[in-house]
Amino acid sequence: MMKLLSFFISFFLCTILFAQDKENQNVELPDFVITGKNVVNIQSVNKKAPPILSIISKDFLQPVYSTENLKVSEIKSKNLSPLNFKEKIDFFNGNLEIKAGNYSLPEGNIYFSQPFSNGLFNINLNGGSLKAYEDNSDQTYFNGKANLDLFIKNNSDFFPGAKISFGGSYKTNKYKFYAVTNPMQRTLNKGNFSFGVQNLQNRQFAFAVNVTDDFYSLKSENFDESIITINGFTKIGLEKFDVASNIIYKKQSLTDSSGSSVNDNYLFANLRANLNFIDEFKVSLGFSYSHVTGNNYYAPFASVSIGLGKSVTLIGEYSPKAEFITQGMMLNKNKYFNTNTFTNLFFKKTNSIGITLKYEYLKLFEMDLGFNYYSTPNQPYFNRPLSIGEKFNLLTISAKSTSGFIKLLLNPGINGILTAEITYNSIEDNSGKKIPYSPQFKIIAKYNYDFNLSIMIEPSVKYFSNSYADIANTVEIKPFVDLGLRISKKLNNNIYVFVEGSNLLNHSNYIYDGYKELPVSLNGGVSIRW
Repeated sequence: MMKLLSFFISFFLCTILFAQDKENQNVELPDFVITGKNVVNIQSVNKKAPPILSIISKDFLQPVYSTENLKVSEIKSKNLSPLNFKEKIDFFNGNLEIKAGNYSLPEGNIYFSQPFSNGLFNINLNGGSLKAYEDNSDQTYFNGKANLDLFIKNNSDFFPGAKISFGGSYKTNKYKFYAVTNPMQRTLNKGNFSFGVQNLQNRQFAFAVNVTDDFYSLKSENFDESIITINGFTKIGLEKFDVASNIIYKKQSLTDSSGSSVNDNYLFANLRANLNFIDEFKVSLGFSYSHVTGNNYYAPFASVSIGLGKSVTLIGEYSPKAEFITQGMMLNKNKYFNTNTFTNLFFKKTNSIGITLKYEYLKLFEMDLGFNYYSTPNQPYFNRPLSIGEKFNLLTISAKSTSGFIKLLLNPGINGILTAEITYNSIEDNSGKKIPYSPQFKIIAKYNYDFNLSIMIEPSVKYFSNSYADIANTVEIKPFVDLGLRISKKLNNNIYVFVEGSNLLNHSNYIYDGYKELPVSLNGGVSIRW
């Protein structure tokens, strides 16, 4: 280990000594920014929703700021005030990154994005092989994703201002249930196809429709699942108020290891009237209906949005509903999930309340404060029984959830990029026991900053408080601590070299009982942009 660490440090120092570029000591570009005459593609960050927003979503009340692949943009002017953005930026269409280390053999990622007249195409491929750090913990993976967006001009005679989208993805992951000796091997294949049309420009009538087919396959276990989803939104603008609706239809087609087939249908509808008293005060009133074969759930809906000046928005929502939990959703959350004992779940969230305060300062800094509460008769949770050993079943129990969050975003500028999220989440059953695998506190943060010598440093931290592996709260999972660091050196406008490390404290980390996460991991590689 020490030899490998010494090699990476020596390699990096040599690179710095022989590749200084003092005349162009600039901040490096983000991976997610691309060129184009009319279109610039930036990695999405959930921000304030537009006034045409339909039923307030979880992503709006609790936005997700990605901490992955953030890069500081390259600034040509060196005399900007701390509150100014970039005066000139070089944009890249593509990025190829290859790395290897003590556990990767190797890993690669390629991204390409191409704008054209009234459209944008992008594709992303990545894959790799990881060596075993525990007996039988080795795995291989491949991911691919492509999207095509077409934009219709606002002055067009056909669908003016509309957007048409096509997308698809495919992922495969080969791994073992290494929590036990002589483990079985699983190959999980999953992906989706999507098509969407939206036109949100028309004040009198706005709409959006998206059709998605998500599929999952475990060939060795004779498991196949397809979820076809139709998600629709409409809004009709009247003189004093708007009438809006969201409708979600899902069809689950499932074949399990026993050879039996399941076909279930789920329907969610939210109808409401949006009362726009003034721009700073809006109220929505309506009702929601959820249905799955043999179950119906009705609930009132209400939301209030108050603008407190130009930079502050307060949003409150009362939105009980029932969600449709499928096998694929559980595999996304826990790849060691047992698909033999579960079909789907009509997950009821009663007395659901959400409050969010959103603050933005000069488009430079954003902060979100939030509180959420719900009660439920069937809170899902994972359980690993001794009779199965390596797999996790899904069980349910009556519970109450109280959560809060603070999210910070420092937008790209000469001060770098900062994303940080602090979450409190307490889910307890009626006897006060914590729901398994639900840490009460989570902290995720990443900061990127470029020094004048074209050297970028990117520290990151991930912390989960202790949790429990059983509903009786007798088996404790210790806190999860992952301190990471990436240092990059710019050789020229297109080539960068880097060293990176994760779990630098070599903490013994577990998310699920029996499955230890990576120990200290070191990588070195090269990034080529064009």
